[in-house]
Amino acid sequence: MTDYLQYGSGLRLMENVRLRIKDIDVDRRATFVRGGEGAKDSVVTLPEEQTTFLLRHIESSKTCYQRDRGN
Repeated sequence: MTDYLQYGSGLRLMENVRLRIKDIDVDRRATFVRGGEGAKDSVVTLPEEQTTFLLRHIESSKTCYQRDRGN
């Protein structure tokens, strides 16, 4: 997943590594980068081509999380 965001949105490696699901807003097509270059927060546009992939990835991550928790 990180390659798609890094190249599609222009994120730096560590900005990409620190992303959490709560930082991605698919409805607004925005990615919130916290503590980026210069320790500043910013909003990066999420390319439309990536939204389908991200939604599938988030759903599979949630399923895996629920299974691991035993719910």
